[in-house]
Amino acid sequence: MKRVFAFAGFSSALALLLLNIVEFEYAVIVTAAALILLVLSLVIKSLRQGKAAPIAFGAALFSCLVFMLTYSSSVEPQFKLSDNNCEAIVEFEIVDIPIECDYGWRYTIKTRKICAPDSPQSIKMHLYTREALNADYYDTVYAKLRFQSSADNAISSYGKFGENVFLNSFLSYNLEETVVVKNDSKPIGYYIITAREWIFDRLDDCLDEYSGLPRALLTGDSGKLPTDVLADFKICGVSHIIVVSGLHVMILSCALLFLLKLLRLGKIAYCVISVPMILFYMGIAGFSKSVTRAGIMLIVMLLSQMLNRKADSLNSLGFSVFIICLNPFAVCDAGAVLTVSAVLGLVVLNPFIRRCVANRIKTKNKAANYVINSICVTASVFVSTLPAVQILFGSVSALAFLTNIVFVLFADVLIILSVLCVALGSLAGVGAAVCALTVLVSRLMIGIAGFFADTFSFLYLDISNEIFAISIAAVIAFVGFSLIFKGRVRLKHGIMIFALLMSFSLAASIYVQGTTAYVAVSPQGCVVAYNRDCAVVIDIDAPVDYCFAKQYLNSRKYDAVLFVDCEYDRKRLTESVKCDYIFAKKKDFTVDLCDDISVKYDSGTVYIKLYDSRAVVTDDFITVNNYRTAKGRGKLYNTDEVYLFSFKDGCDFQLVTES
Repeated sequence: MKRVFAFAGFSSALALLLLNIVEFEYAVIVTAAALILLVLSLVIKSLRQGKAAPIAFGAALFSCLVFMLTYSSSVEPQFKLSDNNCEAIVEFEIVDIPIECDYGWRYTIKTRKICAPDSPQSIKMHLYTREALNADYYDTVYAKLRFQSSADNAISSYGKFGENVFLNSFLSYNLEETVVVKNDSKPIGYYIITAREWIFDRLDDCLDEYSGLPRALLTGDSGKLPTDVLADFKICGVSHIIVVSGLHVMILSCALLFLLKLLRLGKIAYCVISVPMILFYMGIAGFSKSVTRAGIMLIVMLLSQMLNRKADSLNSLGFSVFIICLNPFAVCDAGAVLTVSAVLGLVVLNPFIRRCVANRIKTKNKAANYVINSICVTASVFVSTLPAVQILFGSVSALAFLTNIVFVLFADVLIILSVLCVALGSLAGVGAAVCALTVLVSRLMIGIAGFFADTFSFLYLDISNEIFAISIAAVIAFVGFSLIFKGRVRLKHGIMIFALLMSFSLAASIYVQGTTAYVAVSPQGCVVAYNRDCAVVIDIDAPVDYCFAKQYLNSRKYDAVLFVDCEYDRKRLTESVKCDYIFAKKKDFTVDLCDDISVKYDSGTVYIKLYDSRAVVTDDFITVNNYRTAKGRGKLYNTDEVYLFSFKDGCDFQLVTES
């Protein structure tokens, strides 16, 4: 059978997605079902001879067993540390570059010993400290820590489970009581981290304040990009450019191939040199799921070339997915899901769309062909990733069809320039010219993103509504029934159905977005009321409130933002918005924030008019129209349907109608 790894990889991924969605106690049922299906596929002659069914169900069963073993041996023992409110002396080492965050500093650490009864040893976790630790990577550190689970499950962990981080930890005592023992013997990981840090320093020295975008493109680290720039890229639909993936790996591989051809080295030499370089670059990019998938696929293709065999793209993708699925929580990482979905669209949909367009538009003009090819690629990726985007984010940019044509070309240039900056930046003359050109391209990209985001922000669409979900489900059902009853997918009919449903859904989404306001309530009691044009933020008193509110402040381009009773750092709050903002003083006032939202503050109570609806925020309660609940329950309300979405799974929530 030709595509063994395609069947194995995608079957493993689907089984693990199901296991991560259901409660752990149901994992035994899923595993038993996979075992029964495997036995039936081996017993039934027609299925056994086809080989696809036994491979698929066998891979699914293998993934189920890996999931159960990992959860029972790694996750549950670590959760016990959190459930018991345990504090313990921990011997650990820092294994990644620290990140400055709202809490202070976040370290990724690997424990050597946890001095608590029946505690797991040698585990990876995040450590949060108010001040920076005076320790080098892989030095031995002793400190008393308290533990907290990083999330309830892989879906809500935002990729932490995929990184094998199941616990967060905090210093129980002052930083001065932490003991650091220098370690002169460093593992290979130390040199990868220091190489990454050296690249950061080189770009910062050469480009100064404009190093943020080159750093993100080259290594995937977007920490130096301002929040307004990140918001602009998101609204333009080009956020994927600042996540290291197949695009970045391929650009650097093509540059390496060009250099080796200049040196007149053959195909075997290219493969031998490229494989370790790709592995090293994966380390520089932090072994993210997207770069891991891209690196594995490219390595498989290079090895196939060296052995004079033609690599099958779908089979290579399946092999990458199978390797990623050896970590049973990696399939819940948004980056992994999106990158695999995107490549699936490029492999399956893009050739068909390109053929359809080529049959109708024939031109030898290179610029025209580039534009046509970019639109085809964007369309195929847009379609293939839409189900994941709808579930994970609930919003999409229709600008992507236009902006990707420009930004992918700029990204190609800027990645190469960033490499040249690292290599030549310290040289006078040539180095200075390269740095100046890098700054120019970076500023140009940021400026264009800002222009498009300001001018066409209305094309950043909310697709979280049921109409979109039903439309996507209908298309998937059509594809599924075609495969079951016809043995193949009728792509022409599928694309027509998809286009009609999406056009209707987009029109409905634009209407809903222009006539609906939302009220988001954090588990700690922060409230964000917003519509398409403006937002009201109430009670940001701590870093966790700020993080909650920031996701809504960065989600769209507002005309104005009003901060009420926000005691948190004003500088951070103002940096989180790119519009007019007002900090209301603690006295009675009335403000018409925009045509459809007005705010009244009366003796500590906030009254918000949202179109024809009303919201009232007190110290203890949030009321939307005739429905009320206690603050701090982690809910999102919709002024049309009141209760829309839960941020915190499993919390006990009940709306009470006011008398």
